[in-house]
Order: sequence, then C-alpha cells, then structure tokens
Amino acid sequence: MGDLNYPGHLIRCEEPQPPQPEAATSFVFVDTDEQLAECAAHLAAQPEVAVDLEHHDLHSFEGVTCLIQASSRTRDFVIDALVLRHAIPSALGPVFEDPKIVKVLHEAREDVSWLQRDFGIWIVTLFDTAVAARVLQQRFSLAALMQDVCGVHISKSHQRADWRLRPIPDAMMDYARRDTHSLLYVYDVLRRRLLDTPPSEVPEAQRVEEWPGGVKCAGAAGPPRGRHDAPGMLGAFATVLERSRQVSLRMYKSPNLPPSEWRQAYSKSTKTLRMGGLDDRQRTTFRMLYEWRYTVARSKDESMACIVTRENLFKLAREQPTTANAVRSVLRFRPKCHAAINATDVARVVRESLAEPPDEWPRSRDGASDDADNDEVGRSASDAGRGGSAAAEGFRGDGGVVAAEGGPAELAGAKHAPVPPAKTARLKEKPVRIEAVERPAEAGREGHRAQTAKPAKSAPVDQAEADIGPEAGRGRGRGRGGGGGRGRGGGGGRGRTTAGRGRGRGERAARNTGQ
Repeated sequence: MGDLNYPGHLIRCEEPQPPQPEAATSFVFVDTDEQLAECAAHLAAQPEVAVDLEHHDLHSFEGVTCLIQASSRTRDFVIDALVLRHAIPSALGPVFEDPKIVKVLHEAREDVSWLQRDFGIWIVTLFDTAVAARVLQQRFSLAALMQDVCGVHISKSHQRADWRLRPIPDAMMDYARRDTHSLLYVYDVLRRRLLDTPPSEVPEAQRVEEWPGGVKCAGAAGPPRGRHDAPGMLGAFATVLERSRQVSLRMYKSPNLPPSEWRQAYSKSTKTLRMGGLDDRQRTTFRMLYEWRYTVARSKDESMACIVTRENLFKLAREQPTTANAVRSVLRFRPKCHAAINATDVARVVRESLAEPPDEWPRSRDGASDDADNDEVGRSASDAGRGGSAAAEGFRGDGGVVAAEGGPAELAGAKHAPVPPAKTARLKEKPVRIEAVERPAEAGREGHRAQTAKPAKSAPVDQAEADIGPEAGRGRGRGRGGGGGRGRGGGGGRGRTTAGRGRGRGERAARNTGQ
C-alpha cells in the first residue's frame, strides 16, 4: 500500500466556530448551468466542504439521486440533481476528486455508491462523521450528533419523502439544507476529540494497525498523532481517516439480483424473512415468480418491492395459487401492489411453474436441503446505510414527467472521472428514467428563493407506497389502535390494538425489500 497523503489543514484544529444562523447564511437552490458553475467554483476554493445526497428508489428500479447538498463555512447550496444531471459530472467531479479538499459526509456509504452510479464521480479525501462518532463511542446518527454537538434538533420527518417532487416544498428544502449547514462544525469538534483520544480507547472493532508508509498529512512526519498516541497502532484520528478511505473505495453494486442468481436471493430471503424453506416444487415457483418480478420491475422502472415484496413472493411460492382470485386472496393485505392488480399474470406464472420439472436443491451430506445463506450476495450500500433511510416514501403528484436523459454508461465516460473498465461494468446497464413529480401550481418555487413562505405540510403517502406497509422498513415500538410504533424506515414492530397485542416484523428499506 502506498502513502496516503492528506492536506495538512486536516490536523490543524483551531477552536471550532459555531455555524452562522441559517438566516444569516447565503443560500442558493441551484437549478441552472450558470448557478452550478458558480457553486462549483466556490466549493473548489474551500479547504473542506460538507456534502449530503437525497435519493429516491421506491418508484425506480435502481434508484436516482434527486438532490446534492453542499455547504462551505459561509454558503449553503442545494443542487437539483434531476434537472442538472447532464452537467454535474464535469462541474462537481473535480471538486469531489481533489485530494486537497476534505469532503465531510455523514454515513457516506450510500452517497459514495450513488455518486458512482449516477455521475461516475468518486470521492477522494473523505471524512465520515459517523465513522468518527463510532471510534469515539458516541451516538452516531446525524440527529444525535447535531443534538450533542450543536444543540440543534433535526426532525427526520422528511427522511423518506419523495425527493423527485418539483417544485420542492419549503419544509423539504429546509430539511435538505439543514443536513449540511452545521456539519463542518461537527467535523471540527470531532477532530479535536479524536486528537485527544489515546489509541487504547479506540474500540476493538474499529482499530487499524499501522503500516509502513501509512496515513500521512502534508507537512507532517508520519501519521496524524494525538497527544497520547503511541507507535504500532494508529491513533483515533488516523483510524477515522483510514476507515473513511475504505468507505470511499466501496463500489456500486445493484441490490437487484438478476434472475440467474435467484438461488442467492432465495437463500438470503430465508434468513432475513425467517419464514423457513420451500420444497423443490415450491422453489421452482419461487424462481419463476422472481424472474417475472425482475422483468416487470425493470421494464416499468419500478422497485421490485412495488411489484411484490419478498415476503409476499414467498407466500405466493408456498401457496401456489393458480387463479387470479386465489392470487388476490394471498395478497389480500396488499391489494394495490402490481402483482395483485395483475393477478392473472401471476396465476399464469404459477401454473407454468407447476408444469416445469422441480428445481433440485443441492443436498448436504445428511440429505437435508442446503439453504445456507450468503450474506455478501446482493449486498448493496443500502444494506448498511443510514438505518434503512433509502426506503424513499412520500407521495407522487398527479403531474407529468420531467426528464433529463442520460445514464451512468454515458456519465462514466466523462473526462473528469477516471472510472476503470472493471468499475464501469458494475454500473447499471439501463439508463434510468428520471421523473420530477409535479406538485400543485400554487406551491411555487418563490418560497425557496425568497425563503419567506411558511413551511409546507408533510406530503401524504400515496396508495402505492402505503401499500408496501410494514415491509418497507424495520422497526420496533409500541402504539395503540393500530400497532406499529416508532422505528426506522417506516417499519412496523410490536404494537397494541384493542383486540390484544400483536407482533410483526417488516423488512429492511424498500430497496432491500426488492431483493
């Protein structure tokens, strides 16, 4: 491994300066090429920038980046990644790939993957505040860090909103801006704490052994050392840099396993759903339904969960309904999903599977079916992301489609992004369909620019998304009247109803539900 050189200012930790109030900070919603060029020029002149992304993948096969938020010490930007998709690679690529500029992100694994997939952009010199919080053994969610460091409460009410919505409601715009506005101050505070932390206090699971060459900062002889650091083991600060570097090297991999890998999808599902295995005949049905779901989702550019969730795919394979009414009976709690609406097609696939020779599953020495799970198969950034925040929910307006054409295959060829062929091959094969869902005309964009409009109410959930229900996330909590309490990703956990207590478990985020 060669030397890893970081800018010297990374370890020159002066007294942290709290961020200016939002009202006193310049803010620009960037949706023109001219504004993007100005934004890029400003960011390129900064020693560090805070970055976040807003993403939608419920009504998209691969998902799509909708917004890019970036903040310096003096300015906040929210960039429309749908309208400016064509220009972002050349404008922002040099900033993200400049090793002299520290890119500060929180829980960056998903963001790293999305930037690769949609723009062919790679992050060089990453500082992940979630990694730093873990090394410091602090609460590591963004809301917790903002509360602990800044004393600011961040509502996550829009975490799963439909970020394709245009114009963006003022409440959602404020939410997007707030994610990066104070992040550089958090970065400053965490750096000071890391330099004061001896290696012996680094959690065992986070430790990184020092190697020849190793992490170096310009103007410093050797790794960035805290006052208590000792040779042989990287201190807390250098550990965070190395862990962040590992995050930045993650490569995008589609969470949608192709039909040829249905066995891995099946094995993974039996573990995550805890529903038990299927016999050979039922597995044949599972395989053919999986192939059907994948084909339909890709052709319609919808998530596989919107076609039919994994849990219901298992139910269909187990019950093997051969008529449309029987299919609707199995899916009676999800009457608006694509599979229920197109129950005749599902019944046809089931009947065809019954006419096929059963798929023989590899047997272990004792003759039992080998359903061993491979946790790494189909693993995507979403699996380990922001607590399942990738499950984008919200509402779709009744408006039309606004699209900026072009997919990762085109973007990967941009001169600024040196994407090796092996990495480019991992980008999705089909250009994404980009939708900007209109919202009512009276809620215009003037509110963003002038910032005088009252915050808009949270968007209601549309029926297609509500239909995914507890399978769109995982959570635990208690509630009265309908079960399901608090939880990440909209998950239904334990709940109390007037009829008694019930227990349910949702899947991960809607992306993972699609597997």
